[in-house]
Amino acid sequence: MLKKIVSLTLALVMVLGLFTMMPLTTASAASYKDNIINAVLNNQSKWYDSYLAYKGYYGCGSIEFIDLNFDGNLEFIVNYPCSDIGDSYRDIYYYENGKLIESYGGDHSPDGTYVGYLGFSLDAYYDKSTGGYKLLGTSMLNMGEGNDTVYANYTLNYDGSYITLNYYSAETISSSGKTTYYDDAKSWGNTYGANKISKSMYNSINANVTKNCVNANLSTYKVSMQHWATYSTSKKKSLLTESYNSFSLKKTLVSKPVIKKFEAKSNGVKITWDAVSGAKKYRVYRKTSSGWKAVATTTGTSITDKGIAVGEKRIYTLRCLSKNEKYHISSYDTAGRGFQRAATPKISKASYVTGGVKLTWPKATGAVKYRVFVKYGDKSWTKLKDTTSTSFTHKTGKKGRVYTYTVRCISSSGKTYTSHFDATGKTVKFKR
Repeated sequence: MLKKIVSLTLALVMVLGLFTMMPLTTASAASYKDNIINAVLNNQSKWYDSYLAYKGYYGCGSIEFIDLNFDGNLEFIVNYPCSDIGDSYRDIYYYENGKLIESYGGDHSPDGTYVGYLGFSLDAYYDKSTGGYKLLGTSMLNMGEGNDTVYANYTLNYDGSYITLNYYSAETISSSGKTTYYDDAKSWGNTYGANKISKSMYNSINANVTKNCVNANLSTYKVSMQHWATYSTSKKKSLLTESYNSFSLKKTLVSKPVIKKFEAKSNGVKITWDAVSGAKKYRVYRKTSSGWKAVATTTGTSITDKGIAVGEKRIYTLRCLSKNEKYHISSYDTAGRGFQRAATPKISKASYVTGGVKLTWPKATGAVKYRVFVKYGDKSWTKLKDTTSTSFTHKTGKKGRVYTYTVRCISSSGKTYTSHFDATGKTVKFKR
């Protein structure tokens, strides 16, 4: 439903702060984009009237797309123009079950008219302590008392259909230039009932809101409504698509994760990395002929990719994700790191020789080096020797003890296990 334009004695302008990080591309996200753009075009009578083309005090009205709740599906925003007498508000729409639906909540004018979210700035932050995003805004308006101007700061919360603004600080500037600070604010920047505080306390409150946060530099593209009525349907659709695709957030909010090591397992390869400060989730990718393919998403620092064949080489990389998995929040190693699996070697012969026990095994496919292990009784496996040969003589055992041996393939550097191992091993009673 179109809102009646309400003449207000309040001066308000909103200029969205520029945001640079794209949402993850999925089939469902692409479908939602097409659906909401088509719904906007097919329901212009729901949100458009000639007032949007009016060139007010701060220019004409505009439309844009913003992901207000960071779920990967953007909302449609109608920014009504601010006239020289201070008329301004915003309508927010989302798509659901074939319909363009208007959101509710937000801030209200003194006479109770819904006005959406307000303010001349809106910024997004990534909170490292929670792994999620938050929106912060500032409203600017005249109080009507001695031409005092109020700057009221708020957080904007959107649950997908309802907007809530929570004010946390404000400042007023009188006509004489005196500034007064408050620890709260009311709708439309009203500071009645709020406590006056010092400037240092005001700064402390504001800093605490963004503690552990990184500015996400939200960026949008506003489509001017000045000549909208004259555009063809194809041009309108092109502009709406450009606005939707232009929404972005900063690509790097936490450090780039780096693969620390690979380890061949009986059912695949284990990939391990160090935890990244501020990251709550990670996604591992495997390189394919058509690009990077997601392997697994985890809150931990390792995953096992199954089904890798002997001799097969796979290249991996990973990125940090937002907690809801909708946005990448780190860069990544574009080249990736490779792992090639070797066959599991198995000791075929253990024979007594002068001075010890000689172990022999067939060459394993894909092997470049081997690591020989030994254990005694119920002890753990202990490294004996790294070798490029297919045999090794154990000379340091104690006479009469029963030892079990096994072999595992390793990389040339010795830092990566490229094969699994025979857990049963070869058992021999040592004598010399």
